[in-house]
Amino acid sequence: MEGCELLFDPRPETSRKDLYDREGELRSLIEGVRFPLTVVSGLRRTGKFSLIRVAMGEDVGNLWMYLDMRKFEDSTFISYRDFLWTLEGEINDAIRNFPRLLESPEKIRGLSISGLSVSLAWGGELRFANLLDALQEYGEEHSRDVIVVFDEAQELIKSRGLDLLPQIPYVYDNLRRIRFVVGDRKLGCSSGS
Repeated sequence: MEGCELLFDPRPETSRKDLYDREGELRSLIEGVRFPLTVVSGLRRTGKFSLIRVAMGEDVGNLWMYLDMRKFEDSTFISYRDFLWTLEGEINDAIRNFPRLLESPEKIRGLSISGLSVSLAWGGELRFANLLDALQEYGEEHSRDVIVVFDEAQELIKSRGLDLLPQIPYVYDNLRRIRFVVGDRKLGCSSGS
């Protein structure tokens, strides 16, 4: 395709200027994270990931943790260990921008710190609810919300030894600084939708 110029980058976007005709959706998403649960739904390859990434980049006052469940699409099941490895990587990324996350890790059983990096014990010691409690405390102390994104959340149905569903009402009722954004693809569409 020599001499062809692409009008759009085919990869996911990270900047508002690169989103095309998505101002309303972006505004809705950024306003939506005030609520305990926000769902971003749409067909595959329609820009859900780009929309979430741009919102993450614009909402710099809050701590966003992005868990991409697509890495488990070809897996028969998702173990607790696999989930914690994914979460561990995102926590370590977040520490680079929010080093105060490391201030009180002793409250979380199963979490250990080595330098500026966190390790999560997967042998049953670490409970996701305890980690959410600690993130809630961090959010209260620093006046910011912690937004946990589960992209392609439908993959979580493959979980074994991990049930995140009870965490959502727990967070909704008790943890005012924790928010969930769930990206989920529609499997099809009907006429009139």
